[in-house]
Amino acid sequence: MNGRIWWNRITNPAQFIEDTSDELISSESVILRLPEKLPWEEDFFESLRTSLEKYGSERTFKTVSAEGVTSPGDFLMEQFFTESERNKCWLPTYHTYENFMAQNSETVMNHRYVCVSNIEPGMVQEWVDSINSYLSSINDAKDERGVFILIVRSSGEIEKGELKEYCYSSYVTDFDCLLFCQTLLSSQKLTTIQKEYISHLAFNIAGNDYELAGVFAGYGLELANHPYRTAEKVFADSGKKVTNLKEKVNSALWNAQIKVIFPRMENERRILVEKYYKDLKKCLPIKNINGDKIEDPLELEVGHIFMLANKRRFADWGDYRMLEIMKDARNALAHLEAISFTALEDMSIF
Repeated sequence: MNGRIWWNRITNPAQFIEDTSDELISSESVILRLPEKLPWEEDFFESLRTSLEKYGSERTFKTVSAEGVTSPGDFLMEQFFTESERNKCWLPTYHTYENFMAQNSETVMNHRYVCVSNIEPGMVQEWVDSINSYLSSINDAKDERGVFILIVRSSGEIEKGELKEYCYSSYVTDFDCLLFCQTLLSSQKLTTIQKEYISHLAFNIAGNDYELAGVFAGYGLELANHPYRTAEKVFADSGKKVTNLKEKVNSALWNAQIKVIFPRMENERRILVEKYYKDLKKCLPIKNINGDKIEDPLELEVGHIFMLANKRRFADWGDYRMLEIMKDARNALAHLEAISFTALEDMSIF
């Protein structure tokens, strides 16, 4: 389910499939540059296959493994040409396997999307050159041909020739993972800030593993309330060993709170300053921790406002309590400590 959401509902992953499909449906072969660990890889190929068969029903999708292959042309001949067809390949006449394949109109390869997987790093250029040679040997642009998808996992430079390259990392960023986590949380009864906070927390704990981030996000408020216990369970269930789990989770909490909670606290501080502007103005000037004079209430930190509200008693109880909670929360964040879930709940912003 998560994989289908990622590849079909999240904009950039879905765009990656759509752009690739458009090129292939136009009978253009491509290079797909994918990471070693592609999120929900089976769902990716299933979505790509479905897209191609929907708009290009005259072709079928065929995956072949290039593991151990040293001669792409010879390999493709074995895969897609019958023995009697291969016997017609007289190299002194055709010079190369690629040229023979290009001149052969009977092969089933002309009705396939051939997805070549497991290309070894040292053979990538060989495969690209082979497909380019095959395509350049086709006499007429209208002639039938096989359409190739070369799956490349290495990051090395490639002389692409006529092939167009689609790179997963050029489409997908960490923002897509955050959006994915929020999409998973959309059906849960949570506030907007809770969804945003849990998404950041899930992403931070999972690191670059988007699949794991989705699992964490699925726990919703339980992840926010019991992050250590949830992380321990998720990593154990996934078979992943994590050293210094407590530090990892603490860092994830702090980063999520800095990105999501702190800006809301600053906004709340400004609202309270504007509400009690006249009362605060009467208390000024005062000096900050560096000895600089503060004359404008808008420059007051939460700690200053709380101190003045405590001393002059101008704030109502709810605001006074909010200032106290925010003061403690800000101090925690300033010392690289995470705010407790209880404190988050006590703040009206969460």
